[in-house]
Amino acid sequence: MTTTRKRLTAVCAALALILTSIFTVGGLFGKQAHALVPEYTGDFETIYYFTDYCQAVDPITLAKQFPDRSIVVDRQTELNESKLWKMVYEEGYFYGLNNRTFIVIDIKTFKPDPVLLYDLFFSLNVEQDCRTAFVTVYEYNQYEEDGTTYDPWFMDYVDIYIDDSDYDRLKSFTFNAFRHTFNNNGTVNNTAYIIDSNLVDIGTERDLESDPFIGGVDDEGNRYDNNNFGADLETLCKDSAYLDIFVKELACWKEMPDNYDPNYFDTYDKILDALISPENYVKILVYMGEDKYVDILTWDIYLCNDVFEFINGEPDDIFYINNVVAFGFINFTHEFYDYFYNKVCAGEPIPSIYAVIVDYPYDDGILPVITDNALEALYGLEWRAAIDELLNKLHEYI
Repeated sequence: MTTTRKRLTAVCAALALILTSIFTVGGLFGKQAHALVPEYTGDFETIYYFTDYCQAVDPITLAKQFPDRSIVVDRQTELNESKLWKMVYEEGYFYGLNNRTFIVIDIKTFKPDPVLLYDLFFSLNVEQDCRTAFVTVYEYNQYEEDGTTYDPWFMDYVDIYIDDSDYDRLKSFTFNAFRHTFNNNGTVNNTAYIIDSNLVDIGTERDLESDPFIGGVDDEGNRYDNNNFGADLETLCKDSAYLDIFVKELACWKEMPDNYDPNYFDTYDKILDALISPENYVKILVYMGEDKYVDILTWDIYLCNDVFEFINGEPDDIFYINNVVAFGFINFTHEFYDYFYNKVCAGEPIPSIYAVIVDYPYDDGILPVITDNALEALYGLEWRAAIDELLNKLHEYI
């Protein structure tokens, strides 16, 4: 949870509070919404921004746009359907607001159940008389698919609906991250990409009483890729908007950097073929904690305590890896941050890290973190339209 107070003159102080409070997750995230700020029911109006790993509008931009409002950013870096369900139905997390509150629900890591959204927004809009906004990477008609009587009734209680806004931001960030890697190394190939497991849920390892990876073509000509985590690339991408963007961008930069075309690969089979081709080898490694990595292209499991162990072979080898890059968001997970922080404090080299938003303590110069703001300075901002749409609609209601 982070807080920015009313006036523009307080932005610097608020930033200090943001950087300090982002790591107080355990102490605050289990309480009711009105407990997030002691004076929450005061006389001033509040924009309460509930978000997962990458909000559409950052706190400082909100403070500048709405200098007479208190800005409360409640960031949930490990949000999922189950946790949101408990917040709504068991913890009373969103109770205690009032009619001086504009609440933005910004969720991109998953598509919440429309019945849950109905109960949430009905409570916020009708029972608590709040103004409401919903930011999602999914389009309106994608919430109609289960056919319940609630679909899409929750929209009756949403004042502002923004679809696809942060999807554009993630696309721009990922495109620029690969462009930055390409400019620095002359290629995105022969690289091991490490992704925080908070971004890609590959499930729990289980015993299939067979080899970890079994792939091929069945008698009807259909391709299958099974693994001991129970998901193929297409399934993973459907569950993770970020991974979907990541693999499509990597395939394009890997195969055609001089003729980049984001729409070139029209199936996941073609994307997978491009990624697993032995020429210009890459690894996509999900960091599972405790020095454990899973390569989602081969489903090989690695146990190592030094990410540079992935650098191997000679330049003329087919499976040569000469570069390591890490991707995460906010504070990744505490373990992911501590892993790299401890290494750099011990004088060991660590890979470049790309992060969409950086809060304390990444911007202290200790870790080589490259943010969306840094990439913006190099390549420009390509997702301003989505931000402007949300800000303009907020101005219409506030």
